[in-house]
Amino acid sequence: MLTSTPTKEKKKHSSPNKQNRSNIAGTLKRNPKYELKKDELIQLLGRFEAELQAKDIALAALKSEKVKTLLSNARFGRLSCQTDPYAALLRDSEHVKEDVLNEQVPMKNAYETQLVQLEELIVQQRKQVHTLKFALDDAQHRFALLAQELENEKNEKARLKAFQNQLLINEEEKIQLRNE
Repeated sequence: MLTSTPTKEKKKHSSPNKQNRSNIAGTLKRNPKYELKKDELIQLLGRFEAELQAKDIALAALKSEKVKTLLSNARFGRLSCQTDPYAALLRDSEHVKEDVLNEQVPMKNAYETQLVQLEELIVQQRKQVHTLKFALDDAQHRFALLAQELENEKNEKARLKAFQNQLLINEEEKIQLRNE
């Protein structure tokens, strides 16, 4: 009897761990916002980049093989343009390139009109700068004239005041001389 109870207790202890694990797994399945650590994210990003590069390399290899076979078939005259879908694709791709070039012409015209508008704006701004410089020079010239005029008036007032002071001194001397 004693031996049977510990095994039951062990079973009880082991079953909650299994339940916890299943709960954790269920939580991970239910919670799509499982946050990865920075190192794990970097590692995943590296793997994805490697896969993309591998796919690009594989695609480039397949394309080059296909081009080689098409060129060899064309060289030896085994290429029938009417039944070969790849030949039709090559033929159509040339037309698409021409269409793309034709579509680029309106874009080029739009860029050219924007460039012309910018050049006109630059010319207008230069004219405005020239006008403002002229107005500034004129204002500086008027300021210099006014400053000179004010300086002349100041000197004139100082001269008149000195003259009036001299007259007062002379009058006082006259009065003193008369009184003596």
